[in-house]
Amino acid sequence: IATMEEAESFKTAGNKHFQKNELNQAISNYTSALDILNKQQKSSDDDHKLLQTTCLSNRAMCHLKLCSTTKMALSASTLHEKKKEHLDICIKDCTSALTILDSIKSSTAGTKLRMKLLYRRAKATSILPSSSSSPQQQKQQDDEEINKNLNSAARDLLDILSLEPNNKEAASLLQSIKIKHGMMKDSNDSASPLSKALNGLHDLLVQLKPSKEEDDYKKKKNDTSEDLKKKEEMMLHHLKVVLGVLNSDTVSSSMELGRKRNGINTLFSVAKSLKGLYFSRCRTRALQALSIACSNSMFIERFMTKSVLNPDDLVEMMKMELVQGDSDDGEEEGDVDVAVACIGLMLRLVMHMNDDEDDEDIKENKDETMVNGTTICRMCQIALSTTISTTDVRAQRAALDLLSAWVTSDKDSIVSAAEEASGMDQRKKKKKQPTEEDVRQMKPREFAAYNKRRYEIIKRNNRRTKESVEQFLKYTEKKGGGSTRCGGLSALLKCATSTQDYRLRREVGVMVGRLISTLATCGGGSMDGVSKEEEEEAEYEIKLLVKNILGCTKTIVRKKDEKKEEKEDGLTIEEIFDEDEEDKVEPEEEQEEEATLSITNKLQIQMRKGQLTSSLLLGKSSIGVWALKEGWSDGDAITEISALIRSQNNIAMSIASELVSAAASTEHARPFISPLVGNGIGSGSPLEALLESDIGDVRSGAASAMAKLGLANKELSNDEGEVMGLLQVAVELLNENDDEVMGDKDANKKAKQFLEKNKKKNSSTTTTSTTVERGIELLSYLASKTQVKEELTHGFRSSSILKAPKATSSQTALERLVELSCTSSPSLAASYGLATIFSLLAVSAETLRKEAFEGKEITAEQYDELQNLGKTEEEKEFESKTKSVMEDSLDAVNERIRKMASCNVPRAMVKLMENGGGSVSGGGGTTSEHTMEQLVMAMNRMALEESVRGTMVQQGCLSALLKVEEKEKPTDSDKKTLRNARHCIAKMLITTNPSLLTIAQRMGSIRPLIQLVRDDKVNDLQQFEALLSLTNLASADEETKGRIVAEKGIATLSYAMYSDHEMVRCAATEAMVNMVSHPTVLEEHFSDSEKLKVWLAFALDYEENFECARAASGGLAMASRDPKVAEVLSTMKKLGEMVKTLLECGNLELMHRMLVIILNMMDHGKQCKEKMISCGALAFCAAYADSYHDGSMADNLEFSAADRGALKVTVDLAKEIVKL
Repeated sequence: IATMEEAESFKTAGNKHFQKNELNQAISNYTSALDILNKQQKSSDDDHKLLQTTCLSNRAMCHLKLCSTTKMALSASTLHEKKKEHLDICIKDCTSALTILDSIKSSTAGTKLRMKLLYRRAKATSILPSSSSSPQQQKQQDDEEINKNLNSAARDLLDILSLEPNNKEAASLLQSIKIKHGMMKDSNDSASPLSKALNGLHDLLVQLKPSKEEDDYKKKKNDTSEDLKKKEEMMLHHLKVVLGVLNSDTVSSSMELGRKRNGINTLFSVAKSLKGLYFSRCRTRALQALSIACSNSMFIERFMTKSVLNPDDLVEMMKMELVQGDSDDGEEEGDVDVAVACIGLMLRLVMHMNDDEDDEDIKENKDETMVNGTTICRMCQIALSTTISTTDVRAQRAALDLLSAWVTSDKDSIVSAAEEASGMDQRKKKKKQPTEEDVRQMKPREFAAYNKRRYEIIKRNNRRTKESVEQFLKYTEKKGGGSTRCGGLSALLKCATSTQDYRLRREVGVMVGRLISTLATCGGGSMDGVSKEEEEEAEYEIKLLVKNILGCTKTIVRKKDEKKEEKEDGLTIEEIFDEDEEDKVEPEEEQEEEATLSITNKLQIQMRKGQLTSSLLLGKSSIGVWALKEGWSDGDAITEISALIRSQNNIAMSIASELVSAAASTEHARPFISPLVGNGIGSGSPLEALLESDIGDVRSGAASAMAKLGLANKELSNDEGEVMGLLQVAVELLNENDDEVMGDKDANKKAKQFLEKNKKKNSSTTTTSTTVERGIELLSYLASKTQVKEELTHGFRSSSILKAPKATSSQTALERLVELSCTSSPSLAASYGLATIFSLLAVSAETLRKEAFEGKEITAEQYDELQNLGKTEEEKEFESKTKSVMEDSLDAVNERIRKMASCNVPRAMVKLMENGGGSVSGGGGTTSEHTMEQLVMAMNRMALEESVRGTMVQQGCLSALLKVEEKEKPTDSDKKTLRNARHCIAKMLITTNPSLLTIAQRMGSIRPLIQLVRDDKVNDLQQFEALLSLTNLASADEETKGRIVAEKGIATLSYAMYSDHEMVRCAATEAMVNMVSHPTVLEEHFSDSEKLKVWLAFALDYEENFECARAASGGLAMASRDPKVAEVLSTMKKLGEMVKTLLECGNLELMHRMLVIILNMMDHGKQCKEKMISCGALAFCAAYADSYHDGSMADNLEFSAADRGALKVTVDLAKEIVKL
């Protein structure tokens, strides 16, 4: 023992030296400890072996660290030998420690230590130099040795990953070894598939290069077509090989590509130099190969400099394709595929632009930054303002993606998401961010430093984002004489007002709104965002930015200057700032200019004003309201909106429709568009003209505006006829034929053919049209009305109010909603709308009111009482009658839920969870947290109806809710959703037969239920229902009981037995009773005298809580079969009192359970039997059996048939006890 203590003290001293970076002293201490341990007899004691292993591991770490800190002042040969010596000792110590660790009996004792040893040995082995220090020795032998070492290190790392798959250090080192192995392979094997393909491409480029007599590649077209076709096929083959290699192992293959001489230049030359030969597929695939390689940040950092690939060349290449495609001379056609590939490659570069700004390595190479803002602005503006085809808008969409990535304030998340999708994580490791627990444990100074750093990062990101947005919106290429502002903004508006693709128009509108919102909210000087003064200044700047496009000639005045003006008595300030000359617009000159414009140009100007105002309402509603009130042509917005509607131009009417829909969503904007509404449907108003349009997109926007305005008006929202009219409109929009959305059938036919041809290229486009989305949006507003809920769930169908294609009459509105959820890939907006509708259908208006008052200082009832104080008797009587007519009873809600279940709504919600829209443009992806919250809430509400719970389980609700549990690091909003998901699981499993569940469902449900019981933020009802579900599951089989025990459920149930709520106590007791047969429960719970006291107390409290007493006495009856439990029970002071009380209580159920306990105790004999005799149990049983043995006395007690049966059972038990 003394020697072990001495070895331990040496180890402790070594640890202290290691912490001070005194590595040689630490090695000496660890060696002394090992000498002591080695002198002892070979011990089988695990503690002795574990200490020996730890000392070896620590000494190995010291040698590994010494290897990296060895001074370079030594000669090359000495340095080589010294490093190899340290690494050899490190590897030897790790191997010895692992051997000792294998002999330890406990399989889990040294798992973490084993992983440390494997990692240290792998790291040492991977950097171990070859035996030869002289370059004169044979290189082949050295390479074989290094290759062997790398393979050995890789095996150790794979062992670590088998023990802990998420070990990032091991995964990172393994990736580095793979790259190093690839570099060796490259140097030794010039005939790798990638090398052969690149050499083949280079040879073909040389063959296709024009001679001195030829000016360019165009003259190569004089070659025979067969020869060109053959060369093109050969080039395609080589590019397929390159793409295949890069896709199979992006990290190592991209690094090999960068190391190959002229590898990057060869691919870029294929893309850049073959324009005249129309090698479109070759050029596109070459750019795609570079894009894949650039998904590896290490490749970009090491190889992608301006000298290798100049981003400006990408812009020029894209411009050439788009401008030539847009030209009318017919000399050459542009190629959209090549243009899109150029933008895609630029996007890859932008994703890694300014990454880790504080990194010293990057600061050193700042002059070689690949991409700058000017380049990105040029590319986006050219792509957005150039249109090759009315149907092919891929270049414009790609430009929007590029712009979105550039102006995001959280670029790290985009890069991380992209790398996660490609299975890579090769970015430079950042400092690990502290968790919430780490922050709580910080000392005051540490917390202050952490907050300061966090503030600096937020401020830097906001500044960078705002600068990027401003640069794009204001940047325009200089052509001769200066530039004008709003260049990027003009490009976006031109794209939106010239495209026939209504989806693209909407995406551009959202982008403009996002950019405006960024200007208004980014760049604040506080942790909480922008201050009021900063917000007012931002609004002023935005108004200056958009005033010329809106045709505003009035002076824009800052709010703070308005206040100053008010303080000046009678003084009027005409102008308070000097505008740039480029911003000044003389009213007279403008009027003369407009008088000369053609009608088409005037319409274009009006469309841009409308599109911009719509985006302003989306991005910053206050500025949108200003535009409608006074910014748009100095307050003449309604006139020009009416002109857009009367123009009969599809695009103009679509923009007007989108504008009125956005304005109707903003409270302060509604009064300015109310003149467009007139007196509603049938009044001949401009809005009705939009409703009667042949264009589905136009109709849907107008219908959405009509609904929002109607619901905002209390009188209209309570008008049954008005509500039904809006419902008709909404349901008809759901059934729109997407082929007819834009009115032009021929154009639609071509568009459809193009989309079919390019399915893969347009895979991100949602299959839910804008029209259908608006129908969903409209229904989500209306679904709060009880009348609408009843109509939807009882088979409502549209009857064609609008001038629209005929809908399918056999399909109900609810069936259509289910179809949209199950068969399409809805956008985020559509998914959220569908989830909201389903959630509202399954709840009453009264419940919604109560939920709105949850957590408030006043209840819904108290609020109503306060409101009634100010009402007359007539008003109260009228409201009472109205309420009785529109009463949404519990029976009505349950009937709706049953109808929803019969229409497969649960399955629809499951589908929405699986593919509920991953982006604004739609199409498959992770469901947003808001949509998930609504879906879980809808399921929770449906599960209130007991009869549909089984249907919900069958249609996948249980499995879908269990997947919600899998999310790591949930936010506060996620935690609320998670809590509701667990509650829904609890509801479904209260009455569901456990044998009908799959093993995965049964086992997977246990953890969420236990977590719900443990959660201190849930209410008593949620805990109660979770306990009932656990009781139900525990009755299934022993395997289920074992899982409950493994999830520490016994401690949770025991804790719940102390709840203040008697129903929770009772449910926890019943759940524990169903667990009695499990050995762990008997050993750890019922064998504990302190815990048995609780059971005895519950059993005695039958007058206050009979259900709990019945469960407790039943649990004791089952547990007392175990001899150990019976022995502990016999020592309890309260046992005699319980025997006497329950036998004399007069309740046959409790008497039955008590008699079973007595029988079990008597059967165990000895101490247990003596205890029963001493407390009078035997005497009672004898008297009881004697009195009721023939049943004659029972006739006088007026027992029911069931009670007579119970009496006979108790008498038989008493007789059996007497016999013992």
